[in-house]
Amino acid sequence: MTRRAVVLLAAAGFGLPAQQPAELLAAFDAAAKAYVEADASERAARAAAASSAFLRLPEGPGRTARRILGAEATLDAGRVDYALRLSAAPDAGDYPDRLLTVQLRALARLGRLRELFRLVERQEGRAPDAVRAALGAEEAALLPLAARALRGPDRPIGRGVFERLAALEPFASYRVANLGLCLRQIGDVAAAERVYRAGLARAPLDLELWNDLGLLLRARGRRSAALDAFRESVRIDLGRPAEACAK
Repeated sequence: MTRRAVVLLAAAGFGLPAQQPAELLAAFDAAAKAYVEADASERAARAAAASSAFLRLPEGPGRTARRILGAEATLDAGRVDYALRLSAAPDAGDYPDRLLTVQLRALARLGRLRELFRLVERQEGRAPDAVRAALGAEEAALLPLAARALRGPDRPIGRGVFERLAALEPFASYRVANLGLCLRQIGDVAAAERVYRAGLARAPLDLELWNDLGLLLRARGRRSAALDAFRESVRIDLGRPAEACAK
């Protein structure tokens, strides 16, 4: 049948053959493969194609078996609300790990910090890798949400988010610095000092952490210890190669 004949039949009100479930499943599988194998420059477009193909799937075992990849593609396509619906588990006690990651990431992008944190608390003991994957992937979205939470009734949630970000691997000293600043803002300076010292135990040549520790010690009136921290920061800075200092 030619393209013109198809258009004429549609215009005349004749129904055209619907795609069969097997064809739809095959179309999704092809789109999903292209999405998974796409490089960074094509990933969004491939994700949108895979998400659209998934949304056309009829309810049934075939769709259920592809739900995880469909949810991931839908999130990467920017359809965050629908990704959240797809990733919601059928009951409150059993989440496939990859769907849990999608759900947490969607909640972070939607700014729903309370829901995200409650879900983290319920699931991090069962699926720690899935939780860490979500927190690491959405760190940029979580940081302003957690900082805002520190200024209101959700302060414990904000602190909890900063603590979990600081614990992510691989270790990153800037996350330790963020947690230390969080603790200083809420007045728990003793905990902030412990955090800085724990961070320096892992990154003893981090001059920014030494400087932050010095500022904290000075604020606590421990001037001699503060000067020692500042001197260590300066010593590390002066010992760096010239090209590193220029950055």
